[in-house]
Amino acid sequence: MEETNPATRKSPVRRTSKQIVKLLKDFAGREGMTIVEFCKFNDIHKSNFYNWQKRYAIKQLKPGKSKGFVSLELPPTLIHPAVNVPLLFAEVKGIRLYQAVSSEYLKALLS
Repeated sequence: MEETNPATRKSPVRRTSKQIVKLLKDFAGREGMTIVEFCKFNDIHKSNFYNWQKRYAIKQLKPGKSKGFVSLELPPTLIHPAVNVPLLFAEVKGIRLYQAVSSEYLKALLS
């Protein structure tokens, strides 16, 4: 049986949250590099990298996906031709509302 010398074993590197976020952003900015390659290059265990991604919620943005709001265009059949407003105001749990209602009313429908 082999004995391991504690002096020759590598101790795990402890990183601050700022260092972790910097590493995650660095990976997100690199195209064509796999997580395994990035982890080997930066001496990170793969499971730690995935835990960091989950904890700090920094994920790689997939091509074709945009950040922020998405413009919404209503089809002409849902717009009242005389006043140019939507015919359907909201739909909550299958209930369609065709006129504006207060936020309290919508909250009551959701509960």
